[in-house]
Amino acid sequence: MTRPGPAIRAVGTRHENDHLDIGCPNDILHGRRGSHGPCSCSRVSVMQRIAGRSHGLRRFGRRLIVRAFCHVSAIPLLTFGSPTAAFAQTQLGEQAVVTIDGEALQWSGVVATDANDSLLAVMTESDPVLHLFLIRDGRHVASWGRRGEGPGEFESSAGMALAGDRVYALDTTQRRIAIFDLAGVLIESTLLNDLPFPFADRLHRARGDTVFIGAFEPMGQGRTVTAWTSDGFAKEVLAYQAGTRDDLIRLEAPDAPGLTLPGPFRTRPLWSVDQVSGNILYWPGQGRDIQVIGLDGSIDETIPLPVDDLLEVTSEDREHWIQTGIPRDFQGIRAFEPLRRVARDIVEFPEHHPLLYNIISGPHNTMWLRRTPNGRSQIIWDVVTSRGTSRVLLSRGQKLLGLHSGYAVILMTDDIGQEVVELRLVQELGRN
Repeated sequence: MTRPGPAIRAVGTRHENDHLDIGCPNDILHGRRGSHGPCSCSRVSVMQRIAGRSHGLRRFGRRLIVRAFCHVSAIPLLTFGSPTAAFAQTQLGEQAVVTIDGEALQWSGVVATDANDSLLAVMTESDPVLHLFLIRDGRHVASWGRRGEGPGEFESSAGMALAGDRVYALDTTQRRIAIFDLAGVLIESTLLNDLPFPFADRLHRARGDTVFIGAFEPMGQGRTVTAWTSDGFAKEVLAYQAGTRDDLIRLEAPDAPGLTLPGPFRTRPLWSVDQVSGNILYWPGQGRDIQVIGLDGSIDETIPLPVDDLLEVTSEDREHWIQTGIPRDFQGIRAFEPLRRVARDIVEFPEHHPLLYNIISGPHNTMWLRRTPNGRSQIIWDVVTSRGTSRVLLSRGQKLLGLHSGYAVILMTDDIGQEVVELRLVQELGRN
């Protein structure tokens, strides 16, 4: 069942690992929907929660949707933590529940979104940078943040988090975080001088006033995740290598600049944030376990992944990588076209995709695992719930940005590059 409603409009693109958080289902059930501090069940393990032994929740509250041409199917896979197969159906509806019209704001380049129980925040590459909307009807609340170098201004849009009555916004170029109230008034602007690496490109809410900041090593493969608060607390909780030199390939052709870039469909470590506990969910890029890492950097537990099928790299995947993995132009000139012709002849593509491309923590102790790259005709997500694992297929041009308050945020891009952000209902139909 779906409920019709307005839809959210925007113009832009981006990021592979953007995701969103919501409050604890147990707190929601007891009327504590506005809290972003530690939830009443934060000591319960992620493994127990996904197995359904903490909340005992078996249904979603408000639902989420995806557009009519989105195909959804349920496939029997291994139940989480059980060797037997289950038939759990997680479905995305056919119409947007809420629409927020970005056209009137003339925004472009949707970079990140976050939400609480009443508000949806959107960060864009355009000016103004930050936008707030009411989730229930998509009504515009406020927009702010112009381009510039001054306090509360941005040279780049990298990530944002909505934590309580504060909006945190990350500027990679200026290496700082700006903190605003919900009216867009600047409360604080802090330089990120205490990170292990100088540049940060990811920002996610943990719990309370703590956020996770992902930083990267310039001209290198080093990555870190730091737990950070505005009062000066900063602790590195995760460090890893995004790849090795062996992952790089070199393309050269007459009358074209040489290009060194990561090889196609390489396995990469992934991290996300568990919506209930605020801990990090980390897949090291090998094996079939997800590590749950606390704010102190310790591994609290490991979660065995219920998926083990490696999906085939198709001719469509190979051509899409050639078209998007190699830049389209250099200083306004389409200088790399000869490299595309060379790539079709010499690049060695793997037979199978990596096990995972993305992890998004969902409400009610669910995990959404993206199994294929964006850009193909069907993007495969496996949805892990306490009832089992089901498969959701999105169409080309649809990108899942996050899940919160019973909604999925889908970025829709048409053939001419126009983007629409839609809130869709999600429902779990249970075991067949």
